[in-house]
Amino acid sequence: PEIKSWIDTVLYDSACDSQPLKDKFRDQLGIALKASLNPRRKK
Repeated sequence: PEIKSWIDTVLYDSACDSQPLKDKFRDQLGIALKASLNPRRKK
């Protein structure tokens, strides 16, 4: 995709913490897929 040249990291919902999805973004697009930190999460 044309967006690849200027995007290297994508934040997504931590409820969708899918390793296959992360692998697909990395392998096919060269983009790191990261779950954002949830400040409400219990420690």
